Amino acid sequence: MQGQNAPPPTHFTTTPAVSARTNYRVVMLFNPPLSQTSSALCGDTSRLVSTPRGDGRLRMLTAFCVSDNLMSDVTSSVPNVTTPHDQAFRAMVGRATFALIPLNDPYDSRDRCRLAIC
Repeated sequence: MQGQNAPPPTHFTTTPAVSARTNYRVVMLFNPPLSQTSSALCGDTSRLVSTPRGDGRLRMLTAFCVSDNLMSDVTSSVPNVTTPHDQAFRAMVGRATFALIPLNDPYDSRDRCRLAIC
């Protein structure tokens, strides 16, 4: 995920420091059930389950949450991989990260995108 999002630079970690903005988070669920909603990823994650479908693909449902609110989501898949170091897995996570994180804060009218595509 590191370096895969648009500016500003963001540090993704599974062990946030005390200074982290803990109300911002990314949740990934691999092989979600067909009935899984993206917004549920922003709530109580202890109830999330993974259900492989047996078709040889790894599916990933990813949510960008602010507190318990869904800001954006991405659904993606790749042929089954055996390790997180597999290039196909890394590419899927990278594309999802870029698509997931907005270029500007939709709740901050002072936040101006610094890219020509905004």
